[in-house]
Order: sequence, then C-alpha cells, then structure tokens
Amino acid sequence: MPLSGFRVVEIGGGTALAYAGRIFAGLRADVRKIEPPGGDPLRGLAPLVDVGGGRRESAHFAWLNVGKHSVISGDGDAALIADADILLDARRTDAREHDRLRAANPALVIIAISWFGANGPYRDFVATDATCRALAGLVEAIGPCDKPIAITDHQADIVTGLCAFIAAMAGLFGGGRRYDLSIHEACVMLAESHTAQGPDGPRGRWGVNRFSGTFPIGVYPCREGWLGLGISTPQ
Repeated sequence: MPLSGFRVVEIGGGTALAYAGRIFAGLRADVRKIEPPGGDPLRGLAPLVDVGGGRRESAHFAWLNVGKHSVISGDGDAALIADADILLDARRTDAREHDRLRAANPALVIIAISWFGANGPYRDFVATDATCRALAGLVEAIGPCDKPIAITDHQADIVTGLCAFIAAMAGLFGGGRRYDLSIHEACVMLAESHTAQGPDGPRGRWGVNRFSGTFPIGVYPCREGWLGLGISTPQ
C-alpha cells in the first residue's frame, strides 16, 4: 500500500484529528493513537454498540479508528514521537514544544490542529464544530428551505481532517516541517467556494438535496430555476 513503512503518531482529541489518522491508516501507514488514561472521550459518544465483555463503545469512534494501534498515554510518548514520520497533534501545545521535537527528529512533519490556529484574537478560544461552521458562513447554506438551519456535528471536522492529511503528505515528500491548521479556516475555504458559485450572489440553501442531482426525486433547490441542475420542481 502507498504508505506502508511510514509511522504516524496521533495525539490529542477530536474528530478532525481522528479522521486525518484514519486516512493514513487506510493507506496502511502505521498509525499509533495515543490516548489518555481512561481512553479517548470519543469512546463514549452515542450511538454505542456492544464491543464484547459487557462493554459498549461509540460506533463513531470505531469508524474513525479502523486500523490504528491504541497506546495509553505514558512515559513512552516521547519515544513514539521521536521514531515517527508524522505527528498529528490536537493538544493545546506551544510551538516551542514542537520545535524541540523537530530538533531531535528534523524530518518529522507536525500538523498542529486547533479551533482557530496559533495566531489571531481567537487563538485561545475553545469552540465546537457547529460554531466554526457558523462563523465561516456555512450553516446558512445547509438544510431544508422551509425549516430552521441544520446544526449537525462533524462536518467541519471531516473537512479539516482531509486538509490535515494533504498538508502532512506535502510535508512528508517535501522535507519535515510544521503546519498550523485551523478548523475555522478550513471552513472558510469552503465558504469562499459557496460565495463564488451563486449566480445572483452567495449561494443559499438547496433544501434536503445537499449534493446537487445525486438524489433528484422529490427534491428541488430553494431558488427556483437555480443554475439549471436538471432537478424539476415537484408539481
């Protein structure tokens, strides 16, 4: 597989981090997920499924962590990171700590994932997936036309996880470096696309048909005749 022989260490929490690691695991990189004592809090996120031994864990967590090796946080963290090709880090860690890690391992690629990045007035704020999407203007473009806006989880996280994977691959084949990745900025990237695509200004909600003509039956855009997508307004 493409990434066999590469080691990725994933430390911190959140779906964006875990999804980035999932992509690497799917390409057969050796992904080591460092969890705190007691396990990743995402293990308790509903819906829960039976995992044997009388235990129930999150189906969402299971999907995010296919093919990874789980390690409980402890004294072995430094050794794992020192031997890694890529560090996916969602902790609130000072950049100087990353500088020390790269001094010991100059080829190490570090992806620092946070809500608002390491700089700017929001850098110390804690947010949610929906908060970042709302601040970027994405919430307005999602959901049924005749109902309140749809606030669903993990959409910003998945986009950010993909951005983290792309940045890490760029660093892997372009020399070790550190990337500061903001979940909010990943959402802004999508919002810029939405703004540019509207024929009469920023694009509005498409109704339940979020992905154009994929599911055309009984579904239509909020704006009548919008861009001629081949989706007829129900009579």
